[in-house]
Amino acid sequence: MSVGLLSEDQVFANRYRVVRCIATGGMGTVYEVLHVETERRCALKVMLPHIVASDDMRSRFKREARITANIGSEFIVDVLDAGVDEETKMPFIVMEFLDGEDLGEALSKAEHFSPKETVTFLYQAALALNKTHAQGIVHRDLKPENLFLTRRDDGSPRIKILDFGISKVVVEAGTRRNDTMSLGTPLYMAPEQFQGSVSPATDVYALGMIAFTLLVGVAYWHQESKSEQNVFALAGKIVDGPVERPTERARHYGVQLREEFDPWFKRVSERNPKDRFPTAVDAITALAEALRVSLPKPSTGRNERGSGSKAAESGAAPANGGVSHAPTVAHSPDALAEVRGTGKHSKWIPAAVASAVLVTVVAGVGIYLATRGRDSGPPTTPDRVPESLSVTSASPSSAPVATSSPIVVLDSAVPPPGSAPLASSTAAPAETSKTAIRVPAKPPATKPPPTTTPTGAKNPAYSRY
Repeated sequence: MSVGLLSEDQVFANRYRVVRCIATGGMGTVYEVLHVETERRCALKVMLPHIVASDDMRSRFKREARITANIGSEFIVDVLDAGVDEETKMPFIVMEFLDGEDLGEALSKAEHFSPKETVTFLYQAALALNKTHAQGIVHRDLKPENLFLTRRDDGSPRIKILDFGISKVVVEAGTRRNDTMSLGTPLYMAPEQFQGSVSPATDVYALGMIAFTLLVGVAYWHQESKSEQNVFALAGKIVDGPVERPTERARHYGVQLREEFDPWFKRVSERNPKDRFPTAVDAITALAEALRVSLPKPSTGRNERGSGSKAAESGAAPANGGVSHAPTVAHSPDALAEVRGTGKHSKWIPAAVASAVLVTVVAGVGIYLATRGRDSGPPTTPDRVPESLSVTSASPSSAPVATSSPIVVLDSAVPPPGSAPLASSTAAPAETSKTAIRVPAKPPATKPPPTTTPTGAKNPAYSRY
């Protein structure tokens, strides 16, 4: 048998019959399998052959299983089994099989989500993050593609956080020097993360950026990602922080947000982690207030873990819940996860980056941020939207790669200004598809450019730098 390549109908670890290959990611390949005795449908993640010999990757893989299995949240993928196959010597994780799609895929069909939907999705994620942060674990790669939208038995929406593979146990950071690298997706990475530091506030920042994306249909840093010539320049802009009100930027895409969203976004994206909301739940509770929608009522069931728990609908919200769109897109308040419309959502950054490029980024961004001049003031938003950010590899990787936003690996040599000590932390989800690991979606068509290109001129009422 070829190591790492499982065939249809093959029985793995004496108890899982392979149905099909779902996807291949950075650490392993995911298969749909059936338990030979119970015939339960599961997602099997097996470590890729070329990293089987790496002790570091084995440890990370095992940690993914341990973290995911022990958090105890309804909003994190359940781990059912884990171990090392005797025949192939490959570590594996077995997770629940999820029916649904990630929010990145859903957004490509729906164009944008209503405030009520956005708050519902992110509040569920925040409940899970509060638990992981309390256990000293930071996710580090939150993005729409790592929030999987599924449904309970009663049809109500439920978010599952995916991709625990790059999570960091912050309490171990002081004794594990090799584990202080920053892993994540550029458009949702906090400033301190580019410089190798993470804390629960890192995930809070990402939730803020995801909120903008879900409400508007494109990431806040979309224009910069298209106009900057390389990822280093993009990192510099993100580190400097937003210079344009999110409500102003949203208007260029035909979305009208409530003015209260501006101070909320300002706080959630503060450059100093200590100035952000103290917890993920605090952040999304404040978001609900800013958008004038009600938080979802607590679910009832197996202590926030039951797959069949009933989720009460969130309270009534004003007509458009704090946002209006042009053109208007119909929203159904009672079907929070329903995919509507035919609008397309652009992929903000080219799909997966090969390992050679990641090595370059590791070496380059720290140097770039350390040596660039910081007296010239914050950057301005570009007046046009060029082609795309040049971060794709020159030659394709020999191993299949999942079609998701690139992961950037950055060294932690440059400490962030004003960063908080790495005491507490957050947790991370497991890499997923339409099971517990993400199924690569067909790249959506590019979203049309905004009707009016943002000028990037700083609004005195919003400027903080």
